[in-house]
Amino acid sequence: MKNLLSIIISGLLLFLTLGVNTAFAQCGPGPHWIDNCSAGVDIMQSHAVVKLNFDPTSCAIPNNSFTLNGPVRVLREASQDIAVSGCCSATVDGHKDVIPTEIDSMYLTDGVYTLVAGHTADPMLQRSLGDIVEDPSDSTLACSCFEVLG
Repeated sequence: MKNLLSIIISGLLLFLTLGVNTAFAQCGPGPHWIDNCSAGVDIMQSHAVVKLNFDPTSCAIPNNSFTLNGPVRVLREASQDIAVSGCCSATVDGHKDVIPTEIDSMYLTDGVYTLVAGHTADPMLQRSLGDIVEDPSDSTLACSCFEVLG
């Protein structure tokens, strides 16, 4: 699953495409796999393709990029039938379409640049909350969105 994230850090606009392994052993596969997903912790190796825009007045995605790699620990709540919106959306419909999540710790680096997120990674950081939401057109798929504050 990939997420496109836009982050503003000290006047820099940072674009990330974050790739994570989201194969939850206790959740799915199959139709409406999110319905029966229990709370838990997922630890995986991840990567982020990073693009920096040094012009804070422009929201254009730049051509420059580099890749960061490292471990991510995600806290997962039990599935819920709640309404959410963002890069993916869900409405209350009788199915537990949403798994609320939080990046507990993320430490991605290429040896030169480092991206750290999550309260456990640094208690001074804000919480990085998100959701995994069932695709309304195909209940075997889902999208994942995080607000990464690093």
